[in-house]
Amino acid sequence: HQAHGGAAVGLQMMAAANAPTINDIARATLVSLMAPHYNQQTVAEVVPLLSDKDELVRYGAVRSLEGLPMQLRWRLAHPLLKDPTRVVRMETARILADVPVEQMPPQLSQPLVGAADELLQAFAFNADSGEWQTEMGNYFIVQAQADDAKKAFTPALGGALPYVTG
Repeated sequence: HQAHGGAAVGLQMMAAANAPTINDIARATLVSLMAPHYNQQTVAEVVPLLSDKDELVRYGAVRSLEGLPMQLRWRLAHPLLKDPTRVVRMETARILADVPVEQMPPQLSQPLVGAADELLQAFAFNADSGEWQTEMGNYFIVQAQADDAKKAFTPALGGALPYVTG
């Protein structure tokens, strides 16, 4: 029964996100919160938003795919590895971090590797932020790179970096 309720909430969220009077920031926020409410119907409703004209909506749509099975995430998100907006490409690389690029032909793996490099550059640029260090550690965990994850987490966990700055 709870799954049915989650689906109903998801459908209500999608209806609100697709309302003609809602602005793009609100649409992007609603879509990014869809993950716990996914079912076959709600996933189908998010698909068109992956190619929305607004980059925030595309970002929110990609972000919402995070909890889906890897094969489905790949199928839906991989075209966004070539999105014109950097943050969309980086978020796509983040949610596809568990895709085994070594098993892919180069024409499929190269866009993922390129977007992942952009994400790693952003992590390095924001290395003075505990939040970004934590995100980098989480990324490396998903990639099964324990040593890199430990290096990323150490400053944030040791209190050397503020998680929230004021």
